[in-house]
Formats: sequence, C-alpha cells, structure tokens
Amino acid sequence: MFVYSIQMKQLLILTYLSLCSFLTTLAQNTLHIRVFSSLSGEPVSMADITINGRLAGMTDDKGQYIYHTPEKSLLLSVDHISFKNRRVRVSFQTTSVQYITIPLEQLIENLPDVTITATRARKPITREVVQVDLLPKELIFNVNSTRLYDAVDKVPGVTVIDGQMSIRNGSGFAYGIGSRVLVIVDGMPLLTADRGDMRWNFAPIEMVENLEVVKGPASVLYGAGGLNGALHIKTLWPEKEKPIARIQTFYNLVDNPRDPGKKWWWTQRPGEWGISATAGESSGPLDYVVGINQLTTRGFIRFTDQTQSRLTFKTRYRTRPDGRGLTLQWNSSIMGSDEADFLAWHDADSNFYVPLNGADPAATSADGATRIVRQQWHITPEAIYLTRSGIRHRLATRWYRLQFKNYRDNLKTNLFNIDYSLDIPITLYTRLTTGFNYQYFDVFEIYNIGNHTGRNASAFAQLDHLRGRWALNTGFRYEYFSISGIESRRIPVFRAGANYQVDPTLFVRANFGQGFRFPTITEIFISTAGREAVPIFPNLNLRPEYGWNAEIGLKKQLTINTWRHYFDFSLFWLEYKDLVEITFGLYLPPRWDTVPPNQIPLDTIVSYLGFQAQNVAFARNAGLELSWTSEGHLTDQLFIRTLAGYTYSLPVDVNLDSTLRNPFRYFSRFATSLYTNENPLLHAMLKYRNRHLIKLDLEATWRGLLLGIDYRYLSKVERIDEVFRTFLPGYADQINKPGYTGNEYFINLRIGYRTPRHGQFTFIVNNLTNREYMIRFVRPEAPRNFTLQYRIEF
Repeated sequence: MFVYSIQMKQLLILTYLSLCSFLTTLAQNTLHIRVFSSLSGEPVSMADITINGRLAGMTDDKGQYIYHTPEKSLLLSVDHISFKNRRVRVSFQTTSVQYITIPLEQLIENLPDVTITATRARKPITREVVQVDLLPKELIFNVNSTRLYDAVDKVPGVTVIDGQMSIRNGSGFAYGIGSRVLVIVDGMPLLTADRGDMRWNFAPIEMVENLEVVKGPASVLYGAGGLNGALHIKTLWPEKEKPIARIQTFYNLVDNPRDPGKKWWWTQRPGEWGISATAGESSGPLDYVVGINQLTTRGFIRFTDQTQSRLTFKTRYRTRPDGRGLTLQWNSSIMGSDEADFLAWHDADSNFYVPLNGADPAATSADGATRIVRQQWHITPEAIYLTRSGIRHRLATRWYRLQFKNYRDNLKTNLFNIDYSLDIPITLYTRLTTGFNYQYFDVFEIYNIGNHTGRNASAFAQLDHLRGRWALNTGFRYEYFSISGIESRRIPVFRAGANYQVDPTLFVRANFGQGFRFPTITEIFISTAGREAVPIFPNLNLRPEYGWNAEIGLKKQLTINTWRHYFDFSLFWLEYKDLVEITFGLYLPPRWDTVPPNQIPLDTIVSYLGFQAQNVAFARNAGLELSWTSEGHLTDQLFIRTLAGYTYSLPVDVNLDSTLRNPFRYFSRFATSLYTNENPLLHAMLKYRNRHLIKLDLEATWRGLLLGIDYRYLSKVERIDEVFRTFLPGYADQINKPGYTGNEYFINLRIGYRTPRHGQFTFIVNNLTNREYMIRFVRPEAPRNFTLQYRIEF
C-alpha cells in the first residue's frame, strides 16, 4: 500500500507537469517573419528584428526569422542599412501562429553596407569585429582615379607613398620592401612573386564595384602579407536584365610651377590622357564583363613618359538562377606597359622636377630615370558549389605572370595559387569557414637576384557567430614557407573579436589578431654591389616579420531623412617583431670578420657601404582614429557624400630607447607627443612615418550639378636615414629653409554636371594652390594640374 501511494504521487506530479507544459505551449505564440525587397522580390538577409523595443535577432539568408512569445500584441520593427525602416503591429487575438511578409523599400542611394573581406562571408559593416572602410565606385570615378592608389589614398588612416601602402603607420617608405598590406582582387591575392608588392596599374579600376580596406591583420584568412591589413578590390557583375555599358575619357594638363625657374618644359606641357570602357550583360545562366584601358603620360618629372594598355575579361556560368548548385567563373587580365620611375630629384632648385643625374644627360640611358617595359597577365578559373543546406565550396586558382621585357636579363616571375574554402552554416547563427591554400612561385633573373623558387602551404579555420546583439569571431591559421637557398619557416597565427550592439544604431567592438609576412626573394637575395653608386647587399639571414594588433572601437549610425552617417572612433595598439627595414651601413663579407677594423683598406670599406634589408627586433605603434562617412539625400534634390578622418600614431623602434618597452612609459610618451614636435620625445620613431594624418572629401550634387573638395594633411616625416640628409643634393638646403616645417597639405577641387541623356562632364583641379610639396622626401608631387573628364553610362 505504501509503495502504491508513492507511485500514485509520482504519477500525479508527472501528470501535473505535463499539463503545465501543455498549457504553456498553448500560451506560446509563434510569429513567422519573411522580409523581402519590394523592388526585386529578393529576400533581405541580415535585417534587424526589434520587438516591443527589444532587439530580438536578425533575418537569415532566406530573409526569414521565427519568434516565440506569450504576448498577445507586438510592435515589430525591421531595420536594414540599405532599406527604409518598417514598423508593423501584430496581434494574436484569434490565432497563436502568424505568418507575415514585410516588403522593404530600397534607398535610392546608399553606402555599401555589406563586407566580405574580414570573414570571407557577407556581414553588415556595423557588425564587423574589426574596422573596415569601404570606398564606393562613384567616388573613384568622380575624382578620375587613373590608377588604383589614387583612390585608395583617400581612405582615412591609409597612405600610399611611392607605391607602398600603409595602414595606420604600419609601414613606412622602404625602397624594395614588399607590401605589408595584402592586396586581393575578387577573393584572390595579387602580389608579385619577386618583390611581394602590388602593380597598381594592373588593377582593373574601370571595373571596380567598391574597395574594402581591413585595418588589422588579415593573415588568418589570407596568409602571408596581411600583417598590416588587407585591401579587397571587388569588380562588378551585371544585374539581371540590366546590361552594363560605360565609357570614360579624360585629358589632363600640368600648370607651370609656382617658381618659374623650376620649369623644364618649354613646348609641350606635361599631362596625361586616356580612355576606358566597360561592357557586360547577364543573359540567362551566362554573365560576362569586359573592360579596356588605355593611358598615356607625359611626366611632369623629366624623362618619365609612360604608356599602358590593359584588357580584362570575366565570365561566369550558373546552373541555377538562385545561385545554388554549380557556378563556374573565369577571370583574366593582360597588360603591356612602358613605364619610367626615378629615385630622387637632381637638386632643390632649377632641377626640382628632374631626376638625379638627369640635368644634362649625355645619352638617354644616363638621364636618371629607370625604364621598364613590363608585360603581365593572370588567368583565374574558379568553381563554386552551393548546396541546398547552404554549404558553400569554392575552389579558385590563379596563374600570375610578370615579365620585364627590357630590364637586365629579361626578368620573369610566375606565381601559381590554389585556394579552397568551405563555408558551413553549423546553426542558424554560426558559420565555420575553413580551407587550405598552396602557392608556388619562381623568379628568373641572373643579374641582381638570381634564379629562385619558393612555396607556401597553409590551412585555416574561422568561426563566426552572429545572434541578437552579439557578433563573435575566432580563427586560426598554420602556414609553411620555403625559398630555395634559405631555411624553411612555419608560423601559426590566431585572431578573435567581438561586436556588441548597444542599441539599433550603436556598436562596440574589440579584437585581437596576429599577423606575419615572409621576406621576399628580392629582400633576401638582391645584390647590386659593383653596379650601383650606392649598392644594395643581400641578407640570407632575414627572418619573417611577426606581430599582433589589438583594437577597441565604437561605431555610431545616424540617419537624417535618407542621408546615412557612420561615425567611428578606435584605439589601436600594434607590436612587431623582426620588422624589416632598409638600413644604411657597412656590410663586409664574412672573410673580413677576423680582420681588425684599422687594418681594413679604405677602398674596401667604401665598396661595402650601402643598404641592406635588416630586421628591427621590436617595434611598437599605438594610436587613435576618428572617421566620418556618409552618403544620401539631405533633401529631395540635394545629395551629399563625405569621407573624412583623423589618425594619430606613434610608431617607435624600441631598440633606440629601451625605456619604451614599459607600456606605461610608452603610453606617457604617446600622450605627451600628441601636441608637440620636440625631437627628444621623437628620437626613437620608426623611419619615414607621419604621426598626424587628416583627410576630408566632401561632395554634393544638386539637380545634376556636382561640387567636391578634397583636403589632405600629413605631418612631417620625423626620422630618415642620415645618409640622405648628407649626400642627397639639395635636401639639407630644403629642410633648412626659413619657415620650412615639413608638414604637407594639398587641396583638390572638382565641379561637374550630369545631363539626363548625354553623360557627365567633370572639371578637376588638383593641387589648387600650386604648392611645392613632397609626400616622400626628394620626390616632388605634381604642380597644379587640370583635368577634363567625360563619362557616360548606357
């Protein structure tokens, strides 16, 4: 009887709990939401769902979201950066299940709102765990960017000095050193095999859709070269039933210098002219885009005339219109160019715009300019397979060949790249991206470098979680590297970050990432001893660069009518080990190691004075950045676009001041130096860096009339090699002129008019005040120059 009583009690409790659970289920209401574009009918993913004032979640790839609640009445708000916000009231008076479809009206003009570079997957820019800046194609075209670096240099915190890109002072000018910023074109890196740098004129700027700049290590997803960040160039695809046809042409003339005595041209003025065209169409399962570019330059620096011609073609075939199943792509570019470059001016007076040794050459080969006839091309086949469950396989290959047709012994380089990635939606909110990459590269040049081959092999994995207010990210990569003639290397790197949505318009982020860069073949093996007045010596003991970056940031989104703003503030801290810098010194061969210094002949010492790539044991760089980006209509007729920012950083070589190893001592120096130029505080700075950087681009369009202004300011370069101060002609005189500060600025102005049917005419004045200025020492920038541009789209 006692046992029976216990069993009855257990049965009653179980029945009671089941009944409560059943009644609770009955009381639970379910809302099925589907969000789509009212214009195209396509689902809208990553739209914020706010219910009764609380952020509930985000729509998935199908534009759907399911919400469970015991409440009977809901106020539903749907927000997406590219669409007008919608509010809907939902009532559960008659049923416990509701299905609701919400069409969103797309904004006529909007900033690029989704990024892919930082995670290899689509993500709203506000939910990124690192700072990502986007540059829209309209701004690139309106300022007549003939080469990619002209456009990239407009991004806050970014400088491109003599072709070398730096993000937040992560790099300075270093002749011959490879890029610390990984340049990616349509998902695949595009750096040269010999120098690890970017051939800026090879990028198909006429086909650019937008540019993404990742300000932080990108090595986990993209490998070596992403130590300081990444630049992703995304080219366009045509929309369905909307063929593309665009032509742009321009003519540029250079004005006389402010000082008439520095003018070297007396008949034909320096200038530049060119034409580019893009055409594409989406026809059923087949898409294609073709771009051509022709450019001719009569350089304002004497003897630096250039020409280039480029053809780019891309096509894809989709087995299903919704993108699922198999997609095959083929991208390729080919370019021939006759280029000229120079290292330094001849002097700071009448030969300001003349290359060193080029004032009165006896022959063309002695005019001080370096001429290179280049031919380069790449072919990039790609296959993508998207399953019904959302698993995405991507296999991409690239063969990039660069050949110097007239230089030395006809240098040839090849780079073969295979990249496989697998994107798996583990849950509705979590994705895993994993894969591997293999590179083989070779360089054939017997004059300065020699014949060498190398290999990179790596595997990576990254986990992304995006749910409610939180966006989380973590990743890992392991990479193997070898070059013939040196010891192979293996490096693991890690990254992690978080983004928290405080409210619908305010986002806080924090991230940490490691990065690395292997030394290039040129840095290790180049030897010009006996052939150059100031030789460069090889360094077979050069070690890989390794570092980490930490950042905390705040992003605020604000909308006035349809004018959308982003305000961003960040604090960053970078540390590098074995940073590679070009250093002047005495580099005697090992056979002289046992000889006392006073017994080494003077002519031997002179012969082995020169430059060499050297590792800086410990470098530190911290700073702050403020930026403001906006785009949209303030009124029905007035459209405004802004891109502005201020960056301050203090990059130091800790070897020059060991007290800066202490983070508190360094931070004290950082705060003190923010408002001073006193040399005792700055003697340990890394070479060729600017502490302050200000950029502002403001553009307004009213009834077809366009007006834009571009202002840039760079504080002086605090530290350069003393050998340049001593031996470069005119440099000491330049920096010792009364009133000379070394701070540089310039202003560009543009005005244009877009006709309803006949395209857009734009008149551009660069260096409006005709200042004599230099971004890189002893390399003058152009005097005031005028450009007339015409662009039409069909």
